Amino acid sequence: MGLDDPYPLGEMDSEKQSSYPGKILDLAMDRDIITQDDYDGMWDEHVVRWLFGDNDAAKKEFYDRVTGK
Repeated sequence: MGLDDPYPLGEMDSEKQSSYPGKILDLAMDRDIITQDDYDGMWDEHVVRWLFGDNDAAKKEFYDRVTGK
């Protein structure tokens, strides 16, 4: 096994679709840890900022697409 081996500790087995972006938020909702408002706020605050940074025009265009405006 060399240093360039992508799985130096062996292959990882996982179920199909066992992980995805936002899974923690979905689990927190399913387990009544956070409210829908909390979920929406975290999604907006973090994901949209990650996607568009400080570009307010791109954020508005995105929200318009999502809401069908």
